Amino acid sequence: MTPPSSADKDKEQSPAFTSLPPPVSRQNHYWVRREFRRLSPLVYRHHQMAGIAAGRFLL
Repeated sequence: MTPPSSADKDKEQSPAFTSLPPPVSRQNHYWVRREFRRLSPLVYRHHQMAGIAAGRFLL
């Protein structure tokens, strides 16, 4: 059993933390949306309809 402080240090030095992707730029976000739309049109359509419904509900 290691103290929590050393466990946090190990977590920070894990490759998952050190190789985090850069902040999502506008162009990258557009590409992700385009790929998602191309790969799964049904899921995208459902997501779009859910977004419109949520927008109507909020507005």
